[in-house]
Amino acid sequence: MYFRADGKRIFTPPDLTTTVCQTRSNSQGRSIQMSCIHSNIILIGMAGAGKSTVGRLLADRTGRPYIDTDDLISAAGNGTLQDILDRDGLASFQALEERVLLNLSCLNHVIATGGSVIYSRKGMAHLKKIGWIVFLDVDLDELEKRVRNQHSRGLINPSGIGFDALYRERLPLYNTYCDLRIRATDLSPEEICEIIVDRLERQADKSPE
Repeated sequence: MYFRADGKRIFTPPDLTTTVCQTRSNSQGRSIQMSCIHSNIILIGMAGAGKSTVGRLLADRTGRPYIDTDDLISAAGNGTLQDILDRDGLASFQALEERVLLNLSCLNHVIATGGSVIYSRKGMAHLKKIGWIVFLDVDLDELEKRVRNQHSRGLINPSGIGFDALYRERLPLYNTYCDLRIRATDLSPEEICEIIVDRLERQADKSPE
């Protein structure tokens, strides 16, 4: 099950690995094409970084289908993230999240991930194989303003530490796995999309004909 940029559910063929890479056009009509191997744009970052908002906008801008892995986890686990965490426990939740990541086999999608994906080495290795990973880096002070429901949004916290310590624990992992880091604290979703699209265009310019 996948989601369009407007949030409506769509259904795609069960085997997406055979999808042909297509050339997309940006809002100025310029085509953007990525390697078939690394065709997906994958957003990572803390809760509150704006991955879902940016992801939907970016999908609309680039003409790509949109996937939110949190939605896939909820569908597979028959509940909200917090329901699954409360019912099945942390280890089961993380195992489910890893299975969702490993089962992704799409091309030319925008994929927004949960903040905890970086705890799965296998999952992140797979994401690195199928896409270009963008880290939306938002300062801790701003994240704390945005995330008011820390105890009800399914926030994965293996060490049982405070939000500020969780941020410091995850930051090196986000930096390790990302291909592009965007300091997004003072940027609008539109400005973040502009940066990503601009980088895609420069990559396309460098690609051999």
